[in-house]
Amino acid sequence: MKKISNYMQLIVISCIWGFNIVLMKYLSKTLAYSFMAAYRVVISFIFLYFITNKKDILTKKNNIILFFIAMINISGYMTLSNLAISLSETKNIAFITVLTPMFTAIISRYLAHKKLSNYTKVSILLSAFGAIGIYINNGSALTLGDGIMIIAIIMHCLSYVLIEKYSQQIPSETIAYKLFQYGMWQIVIFNLIFYRREILTFDYPISILILFALSSIIGYCYCQVMYQKQVSILGSIKASFFLNLNPIFTLIGSIIFLQERVSFVELLCFLVILCGVYISTKEKSS
Repeated sequence: MKKISNYMQLIVISCIWGFNIVLMKYLSKTLAYSFMAAYRVVISFIFLYFITNKKDILTKKNNIILFFIAMINISGYMTLSNLAISLSETKNIAFITVLTPMFTAIISRYLAHKKLSNYTKVSILLSAFGAIGIYINNGSALTLGDGIMIIAIIMHCLSYVLIEKYSQQIPSETIAYKLFQYGMWQIVIFNLIFYRREILTFDYPISILILFALSSIIGYCYCQVMYQKQVSILGSIKASFFLNLNPIFTLIGSIIFLQERVSFVELLCFLVILCGVYISTKEKSS
């Protein structure tokens, strides 16, 4: 029952993340990507500041490690993913996230020396097959935005392999707080240097800013913290397979809110991806 509860939480996280991509695409038509990247982290940190226990004292080594992880998990990933969302189609971004388990497994295999079970290998193949099938069906070449998103996903996977490793030493709540703290300063300083005008401009409709704030707290901060917790419980590889549900929810949101269409081949590919997620649950948690 406890494992089912973990799976249900990951499904909820994937649902929120999937619909949040659609919302971010809508907001990117009004807000600069640098504005969204910087203030999503700032809003998230302020939210965590008031609800997180900050009494844990970390060693200098752990602080350095978390500072590095924040560079790839928060400031780096946030900057690149928001840029990709502004340049690429919503469906393309969603399909690329399907590659997350494959990259996570490869990094875990060579960085953490984890052995991959047959369940994991089959799940990865199904996920990759589904993503490639959708891309071929669309007949579109890899765009700059798609390439940037792939780099962002690789950084995302690397960070969670490291988070899984150090969650055995540091509480997941403390990791989340420190990552947002370091990530906030990193991304704010970076954008003040290179995109000062964009992040100091607040001349936007109040409704857009409210939507953005809600997206930052619920669609990013809450999901980020809860996903980190599941990574520490289930492991980075198993948790990553549930991110394959993101494009399904993104697709639903795109059809409803962005009037995008889905083909029969895309539906078949999504069924293949779902089979991969189901098979991944058959493996014992690390």
